[in-house]
Amino acid sequence: MAKEYVWKLPTENGEKEITCEADGNKYHLYIGDAFIKTVFKNMSGNAEVEMTIAGVPCIFVSVADKPDLVVDGRMLGSGKLYEAEKRENSKNLATFALIEIFIGIAALIAFVVWSISKENFFSYIPSFIIPIAFIIFGAVELYNINKKK
Repeated sequence: MAKEYVWKLPTENGEKEITCEADGNKYHLYIGDAFIKTVFKNMSGNAEVEMTIAGVPCIFVSVADKPDLVVDGRMLGSGKLYEAEKRENSKNLATFALIEIFIGIAALIAFVVWSISKENFFSYIPSFIIPIAFIIFGAVELYNINKKK
């Protein structure tokens, strides 16, 4: 069963009830019973889509599988400021990416030292692929985080 979230959107004509149904990697948005839009998560599992609902400019966001609607810089579900929450999420992602890079470097050093101690060094070179992949993925994550700022 799809999880459902409800927000009260302030408009010129009073409050409108916005419903969001979370369904796997997508969210279905409704005003009352009228369908508005389907929003899909990106590869990192988040979503950020600007839209106008009932004449009100807003941003639909999903961070860590928790959807929310941002109006005038404030998240309707949690009441927090969106920019502060976005910065906090970026810090967490950057920390994870740095840890990923350091683990990759440590594993690569360990594999190199271990391979050098063996008779046939070149037969162990394929084992370097996994730590190198960790380093590359971490670097790409850091690049994407910094590009969004």
